[in-house]
Amino acid sequence: AAAGSLPRFTAPALAIIANAFAKAGLEDPPLFRRIAAAARATAAEEFDPQSVAILMNAFARHDARDPPLFAHLSKVAQSKRPEDFRSQHLGIMANALAKLEIQDEPLLSFIAAAAMSRPAAALDLMAAANLAGGWCTSTTRTRIS
Repeated sequence: AAAGSLPRFTAPALAIIANAFAKAGLEDPPLFRRIAAAARATAAEEFDPQSVAILMNAFARHDARDPPLFAHLSKVAQSKRPEDFRSQHLGIMANALAKLEIQDEPLLSFIAAAAMSRPAAALDLMAAANLAGGWCTSTTRTRIS
């Protein structure tokens, strides 16, 4: 790999690495910049819904703002079928947008439509709370789209 870049990782691997650092509270901005660059270079079809949600959550937990990454992840998420996202994924994405103060109307609309297309019983309590909080908070934030 070129200096300053990461070797080729899959989208799930990038999400797991970022999540591990964020969960442990380890501050490593250069690593997060390299993960963001690698994720932006990863094609949409290489991501699954869980990887999108985990990567968004890891960057939000790390307070790592990368508008180009979130613009890419937004497009990736919207390229997937809404029914492929578990309610937990939808809540995590909404919460990440809110935490980083990002208003991405197309992605928020996608998340809302995906959540509303399933029976209320299919939403677990944490996902419902994340969806509500993320939606309410994100409606007045910085636009990336």
